[in-house]
Amino acid sequence: MPTLLASVVAIGALVAVSMYNPQPTAATTPGPASVLTAVSPISNDLLFASTSGYTSVVNGSSSPAQMASAISVAGAATTSAALTTTQKLAQDLFSQYMTEAQGGGSLTDDQENQIIQSTLLNDVPSLQAKVYSRSDLIVNNDESAIAIKNYGNALGTVFSANGIPIQDNELAIMDEALSGNNSSDLKNIDLAITAYSKMITGLLAIPVPESAVSVQLDVMNGLSEAIASDQELKTLFTDPALSMIGIQHYEQSSGDVVSAFTNLNQYFKGNGVVFSQSDPGNFLSNLVIQ
Repeated sequence: MPTLLASVVAIGALVAVSMYNPQPTAATTPGPASVLTAVSPISNDLLFASTSGYTSVVNGSSSPAQMASAISVAGAATTSAALTTTQKLAQDLFSQYMTEAQGGGSLTDDQENQIIQSTLLNDVPSLQAKVYSRSDLIVNNDESAIAIKNYGNALGTVFSANGIPIQDNELAIMDEALSGNNSSDLKNIDLAITAYSKMITGLLAIPVPESAVSVQLDVMNGLSEAIASDQELKTLFTDPALSMIGIQHYEQSSGDVVSAFTNLNQYFKGNGVVFSQSDPGNFLSNLVIQ
């Protein structure tokens, strides 16, 4: 598991623990105290009643009837409130913990780790990105060589004018914020989101040859996925479980964007279009997706 992903999983676990025990300490809770301090305030807005009661259940000091009652109260207390992804996972973690602990014995470290892993890594929700379709495009029926080249030059102008003004990719920014326990570093992800948004806006205004509709939609939807995954990454300190999911979505969207731009370049080559060094479309040949 990558170091960044492992770190975010650990944060998610810390948050889940803090929700049921609001006074954890660095001595009894795994992970750096700075990270725990950064995420522990999230527990304040969790709508569970009698937290001390849940703590006693987790510690194994309650009867099976009390366990069932605690789980029931937990469910009832959250039905009328919108929970963050981390809070939902914490609730699931608590329920799984109770299921495993109902025999009256304590859980081993391996059992606890298995519960955390299955809770935080399974059932990853789909990426909530806007999906663009043919009806969003200005379709041009001119399939001449000059029309396709003009289309490529228009694309090059859009992409070169809206480059991302940061050197590091979004995961590197997230890693830096995590290492320094500094949420303000995540603002740099907004620069990428803005650039992707401007690219999409520019692409929507370009007449697209009929033969390029599919590949352009792939590019636009790849960028839309990148925006949505970046929004998830930004929740590192407010909803760490969602940011962990964002890592997986980011890797997915990055692959989709690379594939889309590869196909775009192949489209122009397949149509015999060659861009000179002075053509805006030459930007596409030099485009590097990180």
